[in-house]
Amino acid sequence: MPRVKILLGAISPEWRRLFIDLADADDELEIVGATQDRVSLLVEVEKLKADVVVLSQLHDGSEPGICSHLVLEHPNVRVLLLPNWRGQNLPFLVVLRKEWLKDGSTEALRQVLRPQR
Repeated sequence: MPRVKILLGAISPEWRRLFIDLADADDELEIVGATQDRVSLLVEVEKLKADVVVLSQLHDGSEPGICSHLVLEHPNVRVLLLPNWRGQNLPFLVVLRKEWLKDGSTEALRQVLRPQR
């Protein structure tokens, strides 16, 4: 099974250590890079073919503006947003998924329109 490629963004040293430890302990996880600069993050996610980008939430718990750029430019990349300090807020995931349908039949289109349960 291919490894999950993780790009670390601007996160606290405590979170960074936790993710490095996770990747060291799990053969399916790989830290492919790290950058504190949000602009270079857009370049690195493409260059490194990251599957997941890990960032910090804003101090009020909301998502930084770079998230919308990431998910729109890279719809299959998951963005994991962490609180600034462990235990402060809950982490959350931002995802915009692009998926090819199996065909263009009426039934396939109905399936897409139905809510996922």
